[in-house]
Amino acid sequence: MSRYLIPFLMSTLVSVSGCRSEPEDGQPVVSSREMDGDGDPQSTLSFPEAVSQLVTLRNQIRDGFAADDVDAAHGPLHDVGDLLTDLEQIADSEGIAGDQRQAVTAAVNTLLDAFGAVDKTLHGGDGSTYPEEADTIDAAVIELAQIAGVDSAGASADTTAATVPETDAASVDVAEPVPAVEPVPAVEPAEEPAPEPKS
Repeated sequence: MSRYLIPFLMSTLVSVSGCRSEPEDGQPVVSSREMDGDGDPQSTLSFPEAVSQLVTLRNQIRDGFAADDVDAAHGPLHDVGDLLTDLEQIADSEGIAGDQRQAVTAAVNTLLDAFGAVDKTLHGGDGSTYPEEADTIDAAVIELAQIAGVDSAGASADTTAATVPETDAASVDVAEPVPAVEPVPAVEPAEEPAPEPKS
């Protein structure tokens, strides 16, 4: 049943992100948002960069739904589909092959299904909520992050700055005060006895 969600997601992505360019001369596919006015790619992502971006988008979607802020989740939800449709082309362009390449395909398909189900619910259809798909999404993102050699956690929206944990004053161990040490009086060297006179 989840395979029926892919056409829905793809049609939604086309309507949101516009047309996609076809690969030329072995170059990875880039989305219309990465094209300049002349139709030339402005930039392409490496596989690690693309997976890092996927982690960021996943976190924005997760945090948006967690805060009941549908608008914060909606844009990244469509952007993640756009990125996922490019990810296999990027993997091919970087020579990812064999078992890793198969794992990329499996993870991308899993993510398209899971995010598609969430998107369907967001638009009033019979899909899934983000919490229902969270474990599936996280497992697929971890798989891709391991292949790319990047961090699969990323930063949460509410942890943009490093924080120092607060401590309860009652739980802090205070060292016992060290008793004062009295100074030791200086010792004067003893005088050497005068030598005895020789007879």
